[in-house]
Amino acid sequence: MNWKVVAVVVVAIVFLMVGGIVGALVLAGGGGGGGGTPTDGSLVDDPPPMPTATATATPVVGTPTATPSATPSPTATSSPTPTATLTPTATPTPTPTATPTVAPTPTPTPTATPTPTATPTPTGTRTPIQTRRFDEVTLEFAFRRVLNDWRSDQGLGQFGQPNGSVVADLNRMSVNHSEAMAEMGKVTSHSNGLSVKQRYRLFDNFQTCKFTRDGNYIVEPDNDFEVRATTYIGRNYEGPDGTEFNEDEQAAARALLENIRENPIFEDRLRTPEFNRVGVGVVITDTNEVWLTVDFCRLN
Repeated sequence: MNWKVVAVVVVAIVFLMVGGIVGALVLAGGGGGGGGTPTDGSLVDDPPPMPTATATATPVVGTPTATPSATPSPTATSSPTPTATLTPTATPTPTPTATPTVAPTPTPTPTATPTPTATPTPTGTRTPIQTRRFDEVTLEFAFRRVLNDWRSDQGLGQFGQPNGSVVADLNRMSVNHSEAMAEMGKVTSHSNGLSVKQRYRLFDNFQTCKFTRDGNYIVEPDNDFEVRATTYIGRNYEGPDGTEFNEDEQAAARALLENIRENPIFEDRLRTPEFNRVGVGVVITDTNEVWLTVDFCRLN
């Protein structure tokens, strides 16, 4: 409750009560002066009329009963309700998140790195060697050794009697064709207008070298009786793996065999099991080119 408002109301009521009493007294004093007793000089002979009684209403000044506003019983000052202190809610102890058990990462099994096939290192550029330093017969026998070694590795018989008469005839035929290829500058089966079969006939090797297969099938000399190749010796040249250099007859012989084997048809001819003689014709030119013809024969 607002006590200031109550005090103002009480003062206003008291003021009204006092004002009412003072007003009543003023009104009473004024009424007495009008009703005083007249003096003798004012009397007249006429019988005084019967005065009409004028009722002068005396105002009844009622004592105003101030209806006092009920003085409110002082409200018992209630002890202010203490603001409830919030009991802090206990912060729940967080349940620890279970740390997942990390499964150990399996160590990957290392993949075996394949061993790369060694690529032949190209031979660097070298000073050319004069042709006269090399010998065609030496190169011929070097090739025979390389060829026989390869045949042995294949489980085939070696070529025999390199100094025999049949081999000598085969050599002349082979050298003749190698010279023709050197002049033409290309590897070919024809030379001087002759095929392989015609050359065998011309050099009297046709009847000598034909043979019977499986007891009843006659095999006569033709293209299947010859292979050819070319390389260089004592000079730089470009091979499949870059710049190459055959420094001697042995190196040139290996290069010639590799050249032949690059041709699958020629390699099959090298594998013919019936062949037991071979003519090797080698020609070395003034420009260090090597030309090779190999003619096969079956000597019964």
